[in-house]
Amino acid sequence: MLKQVLVVEGKSDIQRVQQALEVECIATEGFNLRKPVLSRIKDAYEKRGIIILTDPDYAGERIRRFLTSDSRWLSMPLCHERKPMRMMILELSKLVPESIRKALEVLT
Repeated sequence: MLKQVLVVEGKSDIQRVQQALEVECIATEGFNLRKPVLSRIKDAYEKRGIIILTDPDYAGERIRRFLTSDSRWLSMPLCHERKPMRMMILELSKLVPESIRKALEVLT
């Protein structure tokens, strides 16, 4: 099982990744990033670290930019340690499970 939690765009991405390996995933459900989703991402980031896996399109770019450049959503009064955050741009719908596994090996 992968140590980090994968942040993906949708439920179909979760299914695709979980065909490749055992991993916990969080779906952003679009680029609006609602508060409950951000809360789950924040908890995962602080406990295990996250890997952001998004498509190479406008929505994926917007999600990546928000999660990597606007760190206010991560702030916690007692949290001084910066956890690792990794990012990869993949169009999951076009990859076979073996390709997904190999791509994620690079980041772990």
